[in-house]
Amino acid sequence: MNYFLIIYIIVTFGVILLVERLTYRFVGWVFASHIKEIVEKEKEIANYQELMILALAAKEKEAYKGLNQMADELYWKIFFRKLIIFSTSFFLLFSPYIILSGYFLKNKIKGAVGIDFVIAILFFMTKTIYYYIVSVLEARREFKRQKN
Repeated sequence: MNYFLIIYIIVTFGVILLVERLTYRFVGWVFASHIKEIVEKEKEIANYQELMILALAAKEKEAYKGLNQMADELYWKIFFRKLIIFSTSFFLLFSPYIILSGYFLKNKIKGAVGIDFVIAILFFMTKTIYYYIVSVLEARREFKRQKN
């Protein structure tokens, strides 16, 4: 068993967490106007979701479908915009670690650069799925609360 590889993976995960925090600060500073607009659009989506829950509670299928379509269109535009801004910024800030680990560890760990990318992508996929599940469960809870 390669203990150096295990330590490297743990350190890489720690660096990913650190760079993620730095990315939020960087994005907030560099893309302030975009973030402000995204927050406003997310509030609009939340309003659509509340109206959708009320439409379901009132058994208004047509109203629900229309609101759902409007919310979906807005959600995906914001989702991809956030994805582009945050992922690009993250990998921009993470790239020095990738370059340095590939250069200094090329004799100790084969494919260190690939390992960095895999860990980062798995981290963000897991985090995205987790937040999606949480939001679905919250919407479901809200629907049940409105229904009663």
